[in-house]
Amino acid sequence: WPAKLRMSEAESTVLTEQAPDALKCKITHEIMSEPAVVNGHCYQRSVITEWLSSNRVDPMTRAPCTVADIRPSHNIRNMVEEMLAKHRERRVEEAAAVKAAAEAAGAAGCRVAEAMAEGKELLSSSSSSSSSSS
Repeated sequence: WPAKLRMSEAESTVLTEQAPDALKCKITHEIMSEPAVVNGHCYQRSVITEWLSSNRVDPMTRAPCTVADIRPSHNIRNMVEEMLAKHRERRVEEAAAVKAAAEAAGAAGCRVAEAMAEGKELLSSSSSSSSSSS
């Protein structure tokens, strides 16, 4: 079996919301990190293994089957892996954009603070020069 895809709970939640039904377990309706196929239907491996340990039939087709009938679904795994990689890439891009915006806002804030300080200096120097001229 290929290694189970590692994803955080937050990633799983987001991908479950975005994924087409073909990438979701037929029992849990959640994105599959370890897709397994039985009688042409995909399930999360741990879920179908548990199901078949107490039910000797495919949950979708009701055809007789056992844990020995479970096979990895490489195509579904590859699609989920690609979706996960794209999601992570978008997150990195979003984080970079937020950082750049924060840096720009910080730089702008510094310029505003400098301008305010200069304005105070100008005000204090003009008020001191007007009071000394009286």
